[in-house]
Amino acid sequence: MEKKIESGLWQTCWFDGPVVVITDSRVAELYGKTLAERLNCPLIVIPEGEASKSREMKDGIEDQLLELGFGSDVTIIALGGGVVSDLAGFVASTYCRGVRFIAMPTTLMAMCDASIGGKNAVNIGTVKNAIGTFYEPESLLVDPTVLSTLSQREYLAGTAEMLKHGLIWDRALWDFLQSNLTAWRERDALFLQKCIEWNIRIKQEVITTADRHILNFGHTVGHALEMQLEMNHGLAIATGMWIETLWSMGYNPEIEQGLQAFGFDLEWPNVDLDAFWTIVLRDKKRKSSVVYAVALEKIGKTSGLKELTFDAISACLSLQA
Repeated sequence: MEKKIESGLWQTCWFDGPVVVITDSRVAELYGKTLAERLNCPLIVIPEGEASKSREMKDGIEDQLLELGFGSDVTIIALGGGVVSDLAGFVASTYCRGVRFIAMPTTLMAMCDASIGGKNAVNIGTVKNAIGTFYEPESLLVDPTVLSTLSQREYLAGTAEMLKHGLIWDRALWDFLQSNLTAWRERDALFLQKCIEWNIRIKQEVITTADRHILNFGHTVGHALEMQLEMNHGLAIATGMWIETLWSMGYNPEIEQGLQAFGFDLEWPNVDLDAFWTIVLRDKKRKSSVVYAVALEKIGKTSGLKELTFDAISACLSLQA
């Protein structure tokens, strides 16, 4: 996968052959219409939000591609965050049995996580990422300047994934983030560019040299919270990382304070635990009726997948109280 990280990159990029841009309603107004006009190509706009990660939305995009007359030589550009990346990547992997795919992420989460590794999927009911493929973008084009228009909520969501990479793989990244809170708050351009480059490198290292399942740290609990409460993905993952830390390591003040320093509320939300566990039992990492989660050994290292039980979750909540 070709990677380019450069301010103003989107003002100069060009693609040969037929092109279509897929984006969401918010990004369309900020960047999508301008990009499509410059590339002289159609713009397919989906509603903003997780609800768009559905089979129905994927079918609708494919219908539009057929109506526009695109064949196997089309280039699909995903311009947006994780939802757009997941959906456009899934479409690209199946349309005409696979077409050229370019990722142009507009959120910190997509730049550091969602656009890397080729994972894409749609949700079914409360089952997160139930159907999907692995389809790596041919190019990842990152313009850090677009983060200036990112909401604080989405900025936090991307920060959760950066912290996750530090917790599971690289203690130095965790320490760097903790030591640069002022630069993080100010969204300093050089700081963010270094973070993006560092996180891309970590994710690629994990995918090529380790079990990529460790990237799901915090996601067994986090995904269930996200689907039950319709929480923002990154904020749910932050809570999930803390609960899975309690489960695998016990109480760890450094991790608790490190997450809270960025403004994450780690309090367990007011949810019905039985209903929550029903969603957990549908997690894609389960095998038969056994649920697995990523266990943290220490900051910067995991001990792999281990069985997670209802009683263990209950015990974690008593530790948190």
